[in-house]
Amino acid sequence: MSNAHPPNSSLHAPRPEGVRLQETEGIRLIEYRWFRPMHLYMLAFCALWGGFLVFWYRTALSTPAPTSIFVWFPLLHVAVGIGLTYSTIAGFVNRTEIRIGQGRVSIWHGPLPWWGIKHVPTSEIRQVYREQTLGSRNSSPSSHLSALTPDKRQLKLVRNVRSAELALFIES
Repeated sequence: MSNAHPPNSSLHAPRPEGVRLQETEGIRLIEYRWFRPMHLYMLAFCALWGGFLVFWYRTALSTPAPTSIFVWFPLLHVAVGIGLTYSTIAGFVNRTEIRIGQGRVSIWHGPLPWWGIKHVPTSEIRQVYREQTLGSRNSSPSSHLSALTPDKRQLKLVRNVRSAELALFIES
């Protein structure tokens, strides 16, 4: 018995757990939530970070004549805390929707606003493929979904897909 596939069969990667696939009226919708267990750790970290800054400013501003260095110095830490908290909350509530059909590929992230929303005509996509970038020594690789245009330009469709399996499923 041969292991060859029939000429007209298509191979598809298995659908990862937590991914919703819906096909109606010529539109294929792939949807997945961003939540991962690391968001629980990030929530605790953000609470500690924010709590420390509240303590810092409460102490600095309760003195009769606060020194400007104690007020201005931690502003960078406040900005980082706001960014980390926003991205952590997005991890709890956001999802990505990829719609393929009616002559275009649309990518949406929400409900919290996030960059990377795209609408690309299918005529501008020659091939869709998964990319993997290596992180630092202690981090895991990141998977991205990219497209090759007819003029051989690379177009990032979805950055930092939560797993290589999910990127492979979307690619297929």
